[in-house]
Amino acid sequence: MAKLLIVKGNGRGTAVDVGGGATIGRGAENSLQLLDERVSKEHARISREGERYVLHDLGSSNGTILNGLEIEESPLEPGDEIKLGDTVLAFDPGFDLKQAPNANRDVLMFSDSALGVTSVVRSSVSAAEHPRIDRLDDANRRLKAMYSIGRALTLTDDLPKLLDEILGLTIEALGQGDGVILLQKGENGDMVPAAVTVSAKEAEELTISRTIIDQCIEENKAILTADAKHDPRFSKSQSIVLHGLRSVMCVPLISRGNILGAIHIESSEGADSFQEEDLHLLVAIAGQAAVAIDNARQYLDLQEENKELRRRVKGDLTIIGDSPLLMDAFKIAQKAAATDVTILLTGETGTGKELFAAFIHENSPRSAKPFVCINCTTVTETLLESELFGHERGAFTGADKQKQGLFEVADGGTLFLDEIGDISPAVQMKLLRAVETKTFKRVGGTQTISVDVRVIAATSRNLEEAVANGQFRGDLFYRLSVVGIHLPPLRDRRGDIPVLIRHFLKKFRAKIARNVRSISSEAKEALKKYSWPGNIRELQNVIERAVVLCDGPEIGVDSLPSNVVSPSDALSLEGLATSEEPLADKLLKLEKICIERALKECRGRKVDAAGKLGISRPTLDKRIKQFNLDY
Repeated sequence: MAKLLIVKGNGRGTAVDVGGGATIGRGAENSLQLLDERVSKEHARISREGERYVLHDLGSSNGTILNGLEIEESPLEPGDEIKLGDTVLAFDPGFDLKQAPNANRDVLMFSDSALGVTSVVRSSVSAAEHPRIDRLDDANRRLKAMYSIGRALTLTDDLPKLLDEILGLTIEALGQGDGVILLQKGENGDMVPAAVTVSAKEAEELTISRTIIDQCIEENKAILTADAKHDPRFSKSQSIVLHGLRSVMCVPLISRGNILGAIHIESSEGADSFQEEDLHLLVAIAGQAAVAIDNARQYLDLQEENKELRRRVKGDLTIIGDSPLLMDAFKIAQKAAATDVTILLTGETGTGKELFAAFIHENSPRSAKPFVCINCTTVTETLLESELFGHERGAFTGADKQKQGLFEVADGGTLFLDEIGDISPAVQMKLLRAVETKTFKRVGGTQTISVDVRVIAATSRNLEEAVANGQFRGDLFYRLSVVGIHLPPLRDRRGDIPVLIRHFLKKFRAKIARNVRSISSEAKEALKKYSWPGNIRELQNVIERAVVLCDGPEIGVDSLPSNVVSPSDALSLEGLATSEEPLADKLLKLEKICIERALKECRGRKVDAAGKLGISRPTLDKRIKQFNLDY
């Protein structure tokens, strides 16, 4: 079927079927619209008249040029070059050129390496005058291959797939050979194979000449050798002699003045298999391929840069450690991230539940949408309902204007509900409806609002026990825990402590601008032996404090908190465990120790201490009074 292929100008590589006739111009109503200011709105027309196609100029401003001559009307022949404004088109009749009228004309291809353009022209040389006239069908096949390559280069940004496509279509255009695309990698610019022809893969054999490749890159020029084994330029190359390389072509891949790599093609059909026109074709292909490869690389770089920028905006989402318990949790998080199911994160305070929630969001299809967090223990029951679902103006005292809740703010994204175990029964009931139906009403409102939110909840409490005791709704628990992920305490993953120390040391050294480079073995050993009731959050605070207080380049034991390096806690707990007191008394003493430590670490801030302990603020107040603590 007859086609027009754009070989130069906007839309290069595009082909349009003109088998039933077609109009060409700048206007959108044309069969082939050319985005070229020098092309008239209705510039030219192609019509089929019997067994031939005819090109007509439609009174254009800048004329219609056919093979270098301005025409008003002229028959078209295979490979004719049509120039409209700054756009160049090639005509492909879509039938076997050997059977075409005027078959004594040879269709040849040439390339302009400076422009990266391949054009098709006709020669009036007869078959008797030109020994390669029998390759007219090859020329037609190559024209189609160039169209296919131009089209393929616009269809994917996947670099490996793009390279395989380029190489496969190149071999198809040449009609023979095995090849490899090599790309420069690393600081030394080493040439590494990035794509190999299927036949070479199947034979598990890849024959390339480093001598030819090096010369191609160093001299920045295309190389053709009809018989490499006997070519004086390469006769000293051991690889060429050893593998008996014969007809070889090698062309550099250049984009914006930078050498990206090379295409190396070898023929197994003996000497003189590749001719000069084959090299011209390969140069043209390489010109287009280099631009596509460069664009694909830039696209990948932009994706990585975008990920990095988002990581910086949202904070460090790196999950540190490789202990088996942590890896089990990490694998579940990776699988769950790709879905929309609700997730319940459990574990002691400070084990990294919010970090895991952020990681899940960032690796989910919702990553471009908001990630909204709230700690349910820091808000009273009345305010929590308003925070989650919003309120209407006048809903309660102080509600002087309408307010969106976090479910609305997180629409399309993820809502992280930390310490979900401490919410009241009334809020639990409304939350259950919102999670199940993704609808709710604002406080004081009558309108039902629909949202698309993924909920991730977290708690340091034993919710199954709370359900059994009637303190938490069983239906809400099962709705939230479609996927449950338990985060182990730091004392159960002590092997991760050294790598966590290095991570926090690097982080705070840069943040605080202190030249603290290492930690002493004694200090490291003390950190490994400590029980870490506050888990990773406590370790982070200890390292940050040490970086601030350290006087030299190395953190010593003297820069660590006394409770971390003193064995008193361990001894008192060991003594408590082995004493003959009733269990109830032991538990009360242990509870008092934990509360005192939390209040001390939080510098008396009861809200923070309650969160650290995983209990509500009222419960903490009761315990402070019960144990007669001075806070």
